[in-house]
Amino acid sequence: MENTNVFLKLLLWRGEVQHTLQENSREYCEEVYRQELGPIGTVLMISACFAVFTIILGLLIIVMTAPVTPR
Repeated sequence: MENTNVFLKLLLWRGEVQHTLQENSREYCEEVYRQELGPIGTVLMISACFAVFTIILGLLIIVMTAPVTPR
């Protein structure tokens, strides 16, 4: 029962982290897009922030799906 509670808390925490990352990434991309970067600069910056977001999300998934060794 205790393991189930810990697992549920981890799932809730992971959902909150993912939601926060998505919100921060979207706001950052919109802020960059508003600035005067020109068309090439805009495309490069949006690509860069989505790449960073994807890397962070990938690392989070790897950490969350790693097998837990029993004590």
